[in-house]
Amino acid sequence: MNNYEASKWPDAIASFKQALKAEKYGEGYYLIGMCQWKLDKVEDAMVSFAQSVQQGGEAAPKAKEKLEELYKALHNNTLIGIEKVYNKAKEAQ
Repeated sequence: MNNYEASKWPDAIASFKQALKAEKYGEGYYLIGMCQWKLDKVEDAMVSFAQSVQQGGEAAPKAKEKLEELYKALHNNTLIGIEKVYNKAKEAQ
C-alpha cells in the first residue's frame, strides 16, 4: 500500500502480485487494475478489474463499475462482448 499511496505504480503492481501469490483476494486485483489504469494500460486494467469481480468481496462492485466504464469507452458505449474480458481474466488466474 505504501507504493500505491506514493503513486509508485510499477512497484505497487509488483507488491500486489506478490501478495496475490500467497492469497487471492479481490482488493488486490482491483488495486492492480487501478495502477495499470494510471499507467494507461487500459486493456490490462480491464482484465485485473474482471479478476477482482470474479474473486468477489468488497472491491468487486467498484471493480465491476470501473471495468464497465473503461469497456464502454472503448466499445461505442456498449457492453457487447465484455464476456471476452471475463474469460481472459479467468484464464489469467
